[in-house]
Amino acid sequence: MFFINFLLLIWALLPQKFFISPNLEENEEKKKKLKFPEDYLTFSPQEYHLQMLADLRETYNNNQKQVDDISLALKYATGVTGGITVVTLLHQVTVYFIPELQKL
Repeated sequence: MFFINFLLLIWALLPQKFFISPNLEENEEKKKKLKFPEDYLTFSPQEYHLQMLADLRETYNNNQKQVDDISLALKYATGVTGGITVVTLLHQVTVYFIPELQKL
């Protein structure tokens, strides 16, 4: 159980690849490649803000999967740690209330 707990914690805490805004590779509406900074500098202020919001939304959605994976691994590690605690506590209580086991 300790090994499973260790693996879950390592898996959750290892560095993961996160996406960084803005996504400069593809614009969903126009389906063309944007070149930074040339294309972004030609936008009006309102277009620029809208493009940045679209990039931020896409980046958030891409990063959400990694955050959910880390959260799930930490929840599993919490369950395994709780299981180890319960087994240890039951062992101690059993040994305390059954004196024949103390002699082993």
